[in-house]
Amino acid sequence: MILTMDTYQRFADFTKSGAQYPSKAPSDVVYGLAALAGEYDVEASYVRYTSQGRETTWFGLWLVPPGLIHVSATYNEPNWTANRESNGGSRPPSAFTSWYRRVGDVKAIGINSIEGVADGPGKQVVLHGQATLELVGVPQKLTITFGEPGSGGSELLAKLRDHL
Repeated sequence: MILTMDTYQRFADFTKSGAQYPSKAPSDVVYGLAALAGEYDVEASYVRYTSQGRETTWFGLWLVPPGLIHVSATYNEPNWTANRESNGGSRPPSAFTSWYRRVGDVKAIGINSIEGVADGPGKQVVLHGQATLELVGVPQKLTITFGEPGSGGSELLAKLRDHL
């Protein structure tokens, strides 16, 4: 498989985390997404990263027309992002998993926690919380945070629900 710079950039734009200071994922995450998505366009995405001590983990879910793509990569570097990678050189992930599942493999979408915050009396209520996603052939439930600006979690959950 050959990945052009245009294709790389097309998918890199969907690997931005929804953190307070959004960052793009390292190249391995982009490569995994691009390889599994092929010619399909991303309809919705949810990406997060956590950095604890000297370890950074990236987690992404992307909805393409026929399915759901997941990529997870862990690096033995603190706050390892595409920006740090471009300045410091590539680092292989210490752990890497990816898969592609049909949307029909989604068994259940559930809510773990939920909180409503009103914009004021008689105004709309904004929901925040965590949802779980169960899929056929995936042993653990996946956790998606929704209601955070820029995270994509709410949009991904709504589009998945519409496909079920």
